[in-house]
Amino acid sequence: MIGSVATRKKNSPKFHAYYEDLCELHNVMPLRMITSQKQKDVLDICADRIKFDEFFPITKALACDRSLCFIAIRSRCQGKYVHHNFYGKRRSNVRHRPLIHTDFGMNVVINALKKCLMRTTVLTHLILEGLYFTKNNLSLLCTGLSNCSSIQNISFNQSIIGDDGCQLICDAVKKLRNVHSLNISACEIGQSGGYCISQLLKYQQLERYSETWKEALRYRIVDVDRMPGIRRVSINNNTHLGDAGLMYLVECLKDDLWLKAIDLQNCGITNQGAQEILKLLKVNTILTVVDIRNNHDVNGDLLNAIKKQLAENSSRNVEDKQEYKWMTLDASLEEQSHSAASKTHPYFMYSNQERSLHQKGVANGQAARSTSFWAQESCGSSYLPHQLNVELKQHVNHEAKIQELTEELNKMHLEIKKVKEERDRYKKELQEMKADYNNHILLNVDTVHAINEAFDKLTTYLKRGRNGESENT
Repeated sequence: MIGSVATRKKNSPKFHAYYEDLCELHNVMPLRMITSQKQKDVLDICADRIKFDEFFPITKALACDRSLCFIAIRSRCQGKYVHHNFYGKRRSNVRHRPLIHTDFGMNVVINALKKCLMRTTVLTHLILEGLYFTKNNLSLLCTGLSNCSSIQNISFNQSIIGDDGCQLICDAVKKLRNVHSLNISACEIGQSGGYCISQLLKYQQLERYSETWKEALRYRIVDVDRMPGIRRVSINNNTHLGDAGLMYLVECLKDDLWLKAIDLQNCGITNQGAQEILKLLKVNTILTVVDIRNNHDVNGDLLNAIKKQLAENSSRNVEDKQEYKWMTLDASLEEQSHSAASKTHPYFMYSNQERSLHQKGVANGQAARSTSFWAQESCGSSYLPHQLNVELKQHVNHEAKIQELTEELNKMHLEIKKVKEERDRYKKELQEMKADYNNHILLNVDTVHAINEAFDKLTTYLKRGRNGESENT
């Protein structure tokens, strides 16, 4: 039974309740991936499988929402372009692409997100993964983002934004005091994007310094760790960043006392950039994670030296080490392979007949070729069978345990080195004490022998004198 207008108006600030009302109104079955999250105030959806009729209840309920604390919109089928010729109900133009990868679909989603961000006061996590943003869409989203004071974690992982989009995001985020982490991995960011990120960190750095100065004038104890602002930046898999973009970040972080972790896996860094990072870590002891793994042009000795310096910095900040963990290397490699494979995913490349052959398991040559290609290309974990998916998760957990054990082993090596240094120092002090003792001895060996000989002569003389007196008597 369709609810009244008053009921729908009452439920409009609550996403899940309003979504179910809208589904009843438009005669659409509610999606299970949305209704299963009803008790958690969470919206985490993969937009690739959402049909045209199912799209409007989601976006309309999202535009009026004030209850969600976690919003994630993901796409596994990444494309380098957006179909601009899709409007209204002309679905035949995008037969082999999801609705989220059309100009019409992105406009609807971005407008809904903008309204939600400008209204909500409880949203803390925003994840937009694998989407393609035009400049207009991203500027609309950043307008809403700059007015959301409650947001804490922002992720554009594997979304195509470029250097211009990175500038828009940094300009929107720099005045948000509650933002704790920013993830712009695999977003095709280059040297200009590195400059924009450095300007973001500099702006927040100046704001914190001014706040510290105000607190010091009032004779208060300034707690640096409790000050708001960005603590972690992830820029993994941006191969065009290079040493030139890295230098902007290094110069910015030399005087920074707040950023704790920066991830730079597979960013085109060479030995020159790694040496600059090593110099930075000797100056900035606040950083606990600087991840430059998976950069093939970096020498292994330099990488070990950076890890050693980070271990020394982490030993001073034990609480930060427990809070800011290293990302697993397998995760970044999986993202890289997934981004390469999902551009031509077979689900959207093949015709309906070939997909039906694959689903039915028909044992002919065409179906066999389709199945083999499917198995080779579907590198993302969401397309793997259940058993392989479980094995992949076990492998990732195993690698994480190995990494923890290697960190503990490095700790033990450092402790052993300290013990050896103390032992050498004690040996040196003992030798110095022996030398001082020998210098303070007044009689040498020859003198002692001479004294002993004189004493023996005296005793023999006295014995002879006693024997003579006894004979006379």
